[in-house]
Amino acid sequence: MKYKLRTVSFIIFISVLLNGCGSNFYHYTFKPTPIKNDISKFNVDEVDVALHNLGNKKIEVLNKYPNEDGLSTIFKNSFIEHLKKNKRYCTKGENCFTIDVDVNYQRIFSIASNSVAAPIYSYFITIKNDKNEDLVKFNRIELAIDSISRDFKAFEALGRDSVNLETEKNDINFITKLITKDEILRVGE
Repeated sequence: MKYKLRTVSFIIFISVLLNGCGSNFYHYTFKPTPIKNDISKFNVDEVDVALHNLGNKKIEVLNKYPNEDGLSTIFKNSFIEHLKKNKRYCTKGENCFTIDVDVNYQRIFSIASNSVAAPIYSYFITIKNDKNEDLVKFNRIELAIDSISRDFKAFEALGRDSVNLETEKNDINFITKLITKDEILRVGE
């Protein structure tokens, strides 16, 4: 009896594990999808950023950093730059798929400093056809830039009053490069 119970439990566990690992990251609404992996081109339409400042900073410090609209522009330009580098950018038209991005961006201030540490971010991406119909959706939640050198730079900034706008732009560039290379360019069949 114990042997059968263990065997059945083990089979159920393996089935659940394999089913979860084998699930598709992309949610396609049209099958087969018209998006062709490594061929299709994309236009970035809307990028909306929801900004959360973590750390008790005075309004004078917060005003030195980009607000939600400024971050949306930085993200959009960075996505376009990476698509162009990969020769996968297009303007609106036939066979040009549109990308809409929603980003939840948590700006984290270093302790006793006006400089920012690595952000925590989540995103939701929708890719549409030229008729504005959703073709595919995917998202990631609560991601962080994991880098020893980045953490060391944040440690060095402790107690500094300087604002580091370039560090935040570099973080956004890194984030959009990863999303473009590892996810957007792999969409399709």
